[in-house]
Amino acid sequence: MDGDWIRIRGIKLYGFHGVYTHEREQGQPFEVDVELQTDLISPGLTDQLARTINYVEIYQLVAKIVAGPSFHLIEALAECIAAKVLSDFPVSSAVIRIRKPEVEMPGPVETVEVEISRP
Repeated sequence: MDGDWIRIRGIKLYGFHGVYTHEREQGQPFEVDVELQTDLISPGLTDQLARTINYVEIYQLVAKIVAGPSFHLIEALAECIAAKVLSDFPVSSAVIRIRKPEVEMPGPVETVEVEISRP
């Protein structure tokens, strides 16, 4: 069963997370990837949405968490998303990636990203 995954990449959201006060007050864009390990045999054979994980529900959950209370660290934001996905959906593991594409750095940077993997 370790080969079955649902991946949602590049969820673009706006949130108020960061160590600095202006990040929590003004906000900034975030990008989130969610990878879910789950058994896809039944949905593959039955072609029924009720037998799989609804992507819209995952998106809505991620959007609610990113729009919710502020975290200082994107590591904590990722941990919160992973915990909620694992508790609310029939998945055996989750990989969450969060990027800050407009992060403030002393020089040019494309993005800062954290990735966590939870069983």
